[in-house]
Amino acid sequence: MRFHCPQCGFTKEIPDRFKNRALQCPRCQHSQAVVGKLAVSRAFPAETILFYCDTCGFRKTIPFKFSGATAKCPQCRTPVLITDYRDYWNLTRSPFPAGNHPDFFFEGYDHVEALERLFYIVEDGDMHFGLLTGDIGCGKTITRLVFKKKLLGQSYELVDLENANLSFPFLLLEVLQCLGAADSFTERPIDPSALYYLLREFKQVLKNRIHAKGKRLLIMLDEAQQLDRQTLIELKNLTNITLDGQCPVTIILIGQPDLRDLVKTLPQVDQRISLRYHLPPLRPQEIGDYVRHRLAVAGNPRPDIFTSDAADSLHRITGGVPREINRVCKLALARACTLKSRMVDGAMLESIALDLRRQDGLA
Repeated sequence: MRFHCPQCGFTKEIPDRFKNRALQCPRCQHSQAVVGKLAVSRAFPAETILFYCDTCGFRKTIPFKFSGATAKCPQCRTPVLITDYRDYWNLTRSPFPAGNHPDFFFEGYDHVEALERLFYIVEDGDMHFGLLTGDIGCGKTITRLVFKKKLLGQSYELVDLENANLSFPFLLLEVLQCLGAADSFTERPIDPSALYYLLREFKQVLKNRIHAKGKRLLIMLDEAQQLDRQTLIELKNLTNITLDGQCPVTIILIGQPDLRDLVKTLPQVDQRISLRYHLPPLRPQEIGDYVRHRLAVAGNPRPDIFTSDAADSLHRITGGVPREINRVCKLALARACTLKSRMVDGAMLESIALDLRRQDGLA
């Protein structure tokens, strides 16, 4: 039967006598419980792999236990050998996961520039509003997560809200909850009178728990394009609070390009934005390095999996948008695995892009 570690991706055929016994992965020492043909992690959910038919393009996520089996494509009935591409490419993890993982952060020119500007805002101490925008999938969230990770342990109280789709009273309540100071407000509805007490509590927390310790409060709001005009004005008013001649509050708004247009309609907010930056797609010359970086982080240092013309194709197909690059590259690795090819070239990527467009899956 098959042993698979979802922590590091190690896979090996083992004797049936180990069935239902607890084992440790020989590579990463992660604890496993073997059940039937699949080693199921005690700490992680069962793994999945991609079923991909190269004949008709049909694809579906299926349980990992089918890895190594041959099954007919439900659409065209062609026999397909189901293979986990991570084993084929000697990867310890997926190099192009759907989520945002800070260790995959690529230090491209514009992403490094965005980080440096964010650090400059908080280190200056006299800049109360920052604005980071970018098109969908260009890396705003992963930049925020890397920035947050590097700030830990410094002289800031950090409130990081992943979704800003709240009215101002509820945003303020969320901030207080993150600071551990909202217990008296959680059991009653938020009304105009409650907002007064929320603001009073916020000022007390700011004075006694943050400013008194020589710290500053940094509030980061992602998806800030969802904020309404009044909420933006109320947030701006928080930067009017002064303690010992200084405002200890810095707010960073992060969102899609619509956020810039929204801010421009509010001069009182727009004039408070001390520093702003728009994160563009990757530059054409960065795409090859971006793909190689992700493969290296995932455990494969080979620089030649994607051929030299693959980067040019990726730029044409995706426009340099990292999220689209990830999606196309993941499919490319799976297809190359199915075809037993040891590299991915531009022609394969163009074929995948054509298939995605047929199914309206690529912009």
